[in-house]
Amino acid sequence: MPLIPRRRRPGALQSDTLPPHEVVVAKAVEVGLGILGAVLAPVGEELEARSLRAWGSLLAERWGKPTDALLALRREPDPEDRRVADLSERLRLDDAELLALCLCMAVEIEPEAGRMIAWLQAPVGASRPSLGLISRLLRVVQPDASVPGILAGTAIATGLLVLTEGGGPSPERCLAMPSHLLLAARGKHAWLPGATTVLEEKILLPDSLKAEIQRQAEALVMADGRVLLLRSGHEGEARGVAAELCEVLGRKPLFVENAATVGGLVPWLLLGGYLPVFVKRMGPSERFILPNLPAWEEPVIVVAGPDGGVEGRGRAALSWKIPVPSAEERGALWQAQGCEGELARALGRDHRHGPGRIASLAKMAVHRAAVAGRSQATAMDVVEASRQGDSGGLDALAQPVAVRVEEEGL
Repeated sequence: MPLIPRRRRPGALQSDTLPPHEVVVAKAVEVGLGILGAVLAPVGEELEARSLRAWGSLLAERWGKPTDALLALRREPDPEDRRVADLSERLRLDDAELLALCLCMAVEIEPEAGRMIAWLQAPVGASRPSLGLISRLLRVVQPDASVPGILAGTAIATGLLVLTEGGGPSPERCLAMPSHLLLAARGKHAWLPGATTVLEEKILLPDSLKAEIQRQAEALVMADGRVLLLRSGHEGEARGVAAELCEVLGRKPLFVENAATVGGLVPWLLLGGYLPVFVKRMGPSERFILPNLPAWEEPVIVVAGPDGGVEGRGRAALSWKIPVPSAEERGALWQAQGCEGELARALGRDHRHGPGRIASLAKMAVHRAAVAGRSQATAMDVVEASRQGDSGGLDALAQPVAVRVEEEGL
């Protein structure tokens, strides 16, 4: 039995000789188009008019009044509408904003919705809902609401809905839902420049660090909207710790490197179950100003190096420098990455590296050993890996001269 019930779509925009086909129709689409047909109730025998009346009849049959349909969407959402209902509650959308959201989703999901809306809005002809069209619906759905109220509401402020480009008076301006938010509302992830959910390298973390991550997570949820600045000289290590922290908090990490290119960040986080992890590479005395996150009450994580600071826009910003593991734990990490026991213990005892640095050096050392035809890496492989792996600092300005000097020569 399918998880989502299959419903009959009103079939007016097809030839009368073809039977209406069975499709999965989200309740949000039914509510939006049903209110459109019930409130405007167009007369005439045009295909668009007949289809709108069919949608209106469907709403009357299932819920009775438009306001009851919106209430049902909030209180009894179908599985495919659960994210939309939860988002509406988290952002505290009123009926006017929820109706606008339903119509914007309808034109992107239901093939005939854009044609019906364009027919209603003639001669403007836009296939997305205009503010003028929505204002006509509000007279029945929410008489005390207004177009300026929608423009100043949470849906616009958070980027859940956007005004389409173009001039003209406000009633002719149209609303749209960004495509990545639409996909997130349907349980899909869209790739955007400047943000990713991919953790390129999963780094092994010692038990002591995992215990500290648990304590940091418990402290973060003690107050709304706290900001945690993770400091580490190895970005991959900081990302791995941030991902582990998100998992403890019951969320998935969304690594944001350029917030300016990510529209509707707060709705995207809420729809996808993400926690924002801002990745910044700052120099001394440089400050990162946290982007505006309206209606966001959950923790925020910032990944940075040893330099710079964060301005949290009124949020409490806490700094945590990822600690270096003990010698015993460092030896265990070297061994887990492929270095043999005695070498791993010696490296752990003599070198104070973090998990990220150990992972990088060990992989390069093991690779060098394999290229040389050896089954085990040696201390010299680690030394050469350290030389070749450092691509920043002075190495970016001058080429080092690699000369091997044996101990006897010293």
